[in-house]
Amino acid sequence: MKYSMLAVHCTSFCFDIMLTEGFFSMNEDDIQSMYEDVHSIIYERLLSMPNTTDLIESIVIVVTQKILSLLWHLIRNPGLIDSGQILREIDETIRIKVNSEVLYYI
Repeated sequence: MKYSMLAVHCTSFCFDIMLTEGFFSMNEDDIQSMYEDVHSIIYERLLSMPNTTDLIESIVIVVTQKILSLLWHLIRNPGLIDSGQILREIDETIRIKVNSEVLYYI
């Protein structure tokens, strides 16, 4: 299966965050407090990609929310860390958002 470049980047980014010291002792407020930083990083990455869409902000918001949701889930369930599953979930979130926005504007 082909995955979007953004999904691959975001999956790698999730693992970068999980490798930081103290990640597994974070609480939900700690994860939510990362929103602006995660949003900025995803936004900058999306701007640097070819074929960037006019839907950048709406895509960045749902991807940021998905990443934070996954991180919180993985803190609570560290035995469920699966790079393939993280990649699929992020990619699906991107595809659903892009498809719903495109259909909305048609």
